[in-house]
Amino acid sequence: MSENINGKVVVIIGASSGLGAETARHLAKEGAKVVHARGALIDSRQWRANWDSMEKPSCKPT
Repeated sequence: MSENINGKVVVIIGASSGLGAETARHLAKEGAKVVHARGALIDSRQWRANWDSMEKPSCKPT
């Protein structure tokens, strides 16, 4: 990335799967604080389980 994103808050709608999920992972590895905006509770639980199991710097989903 051309700009330092470390410590910035990023809101991603559709981070449960596909491009949104990969973008969330990439930005978290770059140090961003990722906010996952999703309406469906069951998808959010699966997303959280996947998020918790991935390698990333010391950050937590908000």
